[in-house]
Amino acid sequence: MAKTFIIDLENLDCADCALELTDVIKRIKGVIDCDVSFITQTVQVKLDNIATLDDVIEGIEHFEDVQVKNQKKHLSYQIIGLDCVNCAKELEEIIDGMENVISVKVLFVSQKIEIDCLSNCDIAKLECVINSFEEVRIVEKFSHISYLISGLDCANCALELEEIINKEPGIKNCTVDFINKRIAFDYLNQQSLQNAKDLINSFEDVKIVDNRPKRKQSLSLWLIIISSIAFIITLISSLIVSHYSEEAQEWISIIGFAISYVVVGWPVIIKTVKNIKNGRIFDENFLMTIASIGAIVITVFTADNEMLEAAAVMLLYQIGEFLQAKAVGSSRKTIENLVELKNVMANKVLEDGSVAVVSPESLAVDDVI
Repeated sequence: MAKTFIIDLENLDCADCALELTDVIKRIKGVIDCDVSFITQTVQVKLDNIATLDDVIEGIEHFEDVQVKNQKKHLSYQIIGLDCVNCAKELEEIIDGMENVISVKVLFVSQKIEIDCLSNCDIAKLECVINSFEEVRIVEKFSHISYLISGLDCANCALELEEIINKEPGIKNCTVDFINKRIAFDYLNQQSLQNAKDLINSFEDVKIVDNRPKRKQSLSLWLIIISSIAFIITLISSLIVSHYSEEAQEWISIIGFAISYVVVGWPVIIKTVKNIKNGRIFDENFLMTIASIGAIVITVFTADNEMLEAAAVMLLYQIGEFLQAKAVGSSRKTIENLVELKNVMANKVLEDGSVAVVSPESLAVDDVI
């Protein structure tokens, strides 16, 4: 059955570009008709096969700087009042005919409705249609969402975050993609969604971001450089002054190494306090904080000056963290570059000599490309 979709665009710069994009989309196999509007920044496309929608979206996103604003969305409804298999089939046909609904399954036995749609689908109208069908009523609904995140430093942290979110009431099927820095899950309502977002933003240094996360390595590097300079200057000054006055040497050592410690150590201390507040205590940040504070306590309450050890421990730890972040970022970039090598479109020569733009997965043996 032919279906029509409305796809919202951005970065479509001119009317001629709209005409050119229309031609590109019409060449895709399975497209019956297409109209690209420069004024409304939309594509209205009629397809004879739902699978063609992915090819259309890929074709649009590979056209100059044009981007598709709509994302695919999955809705799951638990319902009551569905009395027979024929009623389920009838309701399925009604929903399937709605604008921007990709696919729908109405399950009579489990009393569930599973819907895939574009994000600009009219959800309120969709739910009204379900609730107005005979005695059917929606009991609960799970929606799917994904976020780009920053501050996720290791694969184990990703697994830990995934486990925490999956335990939250009203949340299910949470997955954390460490390589692509993305988290996805199904949520029951706006309250459960907000609770999940709060948990994500409170997990170590992780934050939900609107765009691709920027690296924090430049800030860390500057902190390490400043702390190292203070450390080296203090060490040299302390050695020079020790020939003239032990008391002056001790005060220079305490103040200088304290400055070096505070500059490089405050992110670790803040992270430790934050983790303790959220019930995560025994990690490397906690251990480094205890070790360095222990050295400071010895300096304050005994005759021994251990500020050098406190500053050195924290400085070496931050240097190690910086090098690890560089290595992880380099590995992630390499993997992303390999993924980008994948061909997402293919030009298939049809029997009549025309060329159709198709996905590589649809190619078969003996096809000419």
